[in-house]
Amino acid sequence: MTVLYCILVLFVGGAVKGAIGIGLPQIGVSFIALALGLKQALAILVLPIMASNVSQSCDRKFFAPILLRFWPLLIAMFVFSILSVSLFGIIPESGLMISLGVLVIVLPTIAFFRPQFRITRQQEVWAGPFTGAMAGLIGGLSTLSGPPLMIYLSCLRLPKDEFVVAVSLMFLTAAVGLGLGLVLFGISKPMDFGISTAACVPVFLGMWIGKKARVRLSERAFSTAVLLTYVVTGLSFIAKAV
Repeated sequence: MTVLYCILVLFVGGAVKGAIGIGLPQIGVSFIALALGLKQALAILVLPIMASNVSQSCDRKFFAPILLRFWPLLIAMFVFSILSVSLFGIIPESGLMISLGVLVIVLPTIAFFRPQFRITRQQEVWAGPFTGAMAGLIGGLSTLSGPPLMIYLSCLRLPKDEFVVAVSLMFLTAAVGLGLGLVLFGISKPMDFGISTAACVPVFLGMWIGKKARVRLSERAFSTAVLLTYVVTGLSFIAKAV
């Protein structure tokens, strides 16, 4: 039953990821951790997160422009993701999750209902590296690198296809840094990645179905789906902390 439960979680996370570009780490880590614990959930999700983000970020039309635009953020996040794993578990997880949960709900909601609330290209010069550093630091402390990135991207208002490529490239960078940190600091063993490889199968099946659904979504419907994912993610963080 535990194996079937994990397969279902991976499939659902993959479907959400395929549809809107986010959701696999939030759904996968949160729900698998309930059954197996946080460290085991991390070990299982590392490769599916990497592989799914490689698949979605390697878009011939958008990859190069997105990389040129966000490389300062990516470098800062990669470095902090590796270094901060050594601090894993030092900060009380409950307080961190409540804070992140509130931010993930409030800021994207403001950005959704207030179109003038956005980060400009000029502000990206400093906001991008700062966001990357925060995402890497929080990711190493708690595995939750997503919330700062989700908040940042919600304020950029990218078209849906560019959003998917950008968020996938960011999550890929965070996952690679986290994976290296987990191995370097002895939190995960190389043998754990065998199970993680098998976990890619239900994830990619879900992504295939989710991608079919994305084609049918309008920009407004896509934005609404992303907002709902933010709200559910934030509520799950708060509920887990409480």
